[in-house]
Amino acid sequence: MKEQTETAMKIFTDIYGMPKWEKEEKDGQDYNEIIALWDNELKCYSVDQVRQASYRVVKYRKSMTFPTISHLLAELCDTEKEEEKVD
Repeated sequence: MKEQTETAMKIFTDIYGMPKWEKEEKDGQDYNEIIALWDNELKCYSVDQVRQASYRVVKYRKSMTFPTISHLLAELCDTEKEEEKVD
């Protein structure tokens, strides 16, 4: 898990608890695929950008349950992407 994803997950888990898809996988849901999607979508943003956007999702109550990557990307849409970091 990339640092950006880990940052967002920690913030959201502290506030909303564990996501449903982590507690009980449904057919067609795979934890590793979901994390890979988050990693891929967030890789062009800094940890600080992701942290700030995550707190905005919470502050403005963009979601009442564990936010999706779409909630976070909506907060990042006007944020200038940084160069992709290679781990």
